Amino acid sequence: MSPKIWMSSFLLLSILLSGCETPKITTEQVEEMGIITARGTDLTDDKSIEATLVIFQFDVQSDSITEILSGKGKTIKGAEENASLESPFKLTSGKVQIELYGKEAAENGLITYLDPLQRDAAVNNTMYLAIGDPTAKDILSLNTGSVTMNMGQFLYEVINSSSSDYMLPRITLQDFLRNFYAVGIDNVLPVFEIAENGSPKISKAALFKADQYIGDLSIQDNTFINLTNSTVKDQLLVFTVPFAPFKEHLAKAEYNEIPDNLHGSIQIIKGKTKTKLIDTDELLFESKVKVEARLQEQSSQIVFDNLEIIKKLETEIEKDMIKHLEKILKTTQKYAADPFGYGQFYRTKQKDGNLTNDEWREMYPEIQVDFNVDLQIIRHGATE
Repeated sequence: MSPKIWMSSFLLLSILLSGCETPKITTEQVEEMGIITARGTDLTDDKSIEATLVIFQFDVQSDSITEILSGKGKTIKGAEENASLESPFKLTSGKVQIELYGKEAAENGLITYLDPLQRDAAVNNTMYLAIGDPTAKDILSLNTGSVTMNMGQFLYEVINSSSSDYMLPRITLQDFLRNFYAVGIDNVLPVFEIAENGSPKISKAALFKADQYIGDLSIQDNTFINLTNSTVKDQLLVFTVPFAPFKEHLAKAEYNEIPDNLHGSIQIIKGKTKTKLIDTDELLFESKVKVEARLQEQSSQIVFDNLEIIKKLETEIEKDMIKHLEKILKTTQKYAADPFGYGQFYRTKQKDGNLTNDEWREMYPEIQVDFNVDLQIIRHGATE
């Protein structure tokens, strides 16, 4: 057996044997199976469902251990069954790592696709969910030299890495459905597009209203959302502040023109937010954001050699962060979609705890949030 085939067999067995109480599988059974690692769902022109499957297979006659299948049907199961006609392997979906939905399918609503999944005992409810723009098939069918692994595994690892860095939420099937059925919070999913080099890349975040994709947020926007509803560590945050307060602290150098703004970035060591409802009648909230960070880079030769200049920088970055938070709030209020989860704070303060999503969607565009940011730059520079 060649090293490549041996490794393919080892990897396939590793996938199949992960988890608890997995029945013993023979080599003959392995050679007859195609393991679905990623599934894409798109709408066709006639509103049928097109399923794109990335399968991991063991085939001694093939140089490739990955195959892309596609099929159409009126339901996901029907489309998947149609796709299986292209393969001699027995397909199994118990190891799907990521479900990718085309933009149009997501805009029409995901619950019709997700509800059957949660009822299927064979489905892994910790699989990641994401959006493919313009279609899931476009992303999953990419054949690029820069992607050396199974595409399903590649997309999974990209999300895993980004969410570990607090750039994006790590939203699983279970997470999405929990937020969907909860009152006062909406989902955000990563969006894959095709980069200039032909590889899939997370380019933005999809804002959901219930189960419908209704607007776009930047990666930076999502970092701020994460900062308000979770503890963020080791995450880069860029800033733009007025240059004027720092003119007297320039290093000795020749400048043809003094810039209007100072650009830079901080590395968040730890950031968290405490939110409370201040006034129920006025729908006034207060979110206190506390961040410890190091200065990572700056666009000008400013010498940060004393406490006074560092305090000035902290103050200006705090203002910039508040401005950004207020802008995101207004954007989400325009869509009546609440990724911050302010509706959950409001509901817990009601005597009976009763609040419907329809009620909160009417109220959310009217809420006011007093953002307070306390930034402490405890070290500066890329190294300590």
